[in-house]
Amino acid sequence: MKTSYTSAFKAQFMLELLKETKSITQLASEHGVAPTVLREWKQAALTGMPDLFVRRNSVTELKTAHERELEPIPFK
Repeated sequence: MKTSYTSAFKAQFMLELLKETKSITQLASEHGVAPTVLREWKQAALTGMPDLFVRRNSVTELKTAHERELEPIPFK
C-alpha cells in the first residue's frame, strides 16, 4: 500500500532539508520515508519555488478564467 503524506508534512521535511544540518539519508531513516521520495519532494520544491514569487491575478480575472473553463465546448 502506498503511503500518502500531507503537504504540511512534506513542507516540514523541505524546511529541515534546506537547513542542511542532516542529509537526505538521515532524514529518511529518522522518519521512515524512502530517500528517493525525499529527493523527488526536494526537486519538486526547488522547481516550484519561482512560482511562489509570481504576482497572482486578481479575483475578477480568476473568476472570468474559471467561467471560460466551465463553458461547454461546441461540437463541430
